[in-house]
Amino acid sequence: MLDNIELIQTLDDTKAKASEVAEKLKLAEQTVIEIEKNRDIYRPAAKRGAILFFVLSEMATINSMYQYSLAAYLEVLRTTFIIIISLFATV
Repeated sequence: MLDNIELIQTLDDTKAKASEVAEKLKLAEQTVIEIEKNRDIYRPAAKRGAILFFVLSEMATINSMYQYSLAAYLEVLRTTFIIIISLFATV
C-alpha cells in the first residue's frame, strides 16, 4: 500500500483540497454574519418605505385624486433619504 506513490499523492492532494474548502467555508460563515448585520441596519428603513408605499397606493381607494405614480413615490422616498442623511450629517 505504501508503495503506491500515485495513491499517496492523490490522498495528499485531496487532503489539501479539503483543508482549502474548510477555510473557505469559515470565510463564508463570517461573510454571512456580516451580510446579516448590514441587512439588519437597513431593515427599519425598508419597513418604513414599504408602509409609505402602501399608504400612498391605498389612498387611491379614498379618492381617485390621490393616485400616485411610481415616480412620485420615488421622489417622496428620495426626499426622505436626503432629510435623514442631513440629520445624521449634523450629529
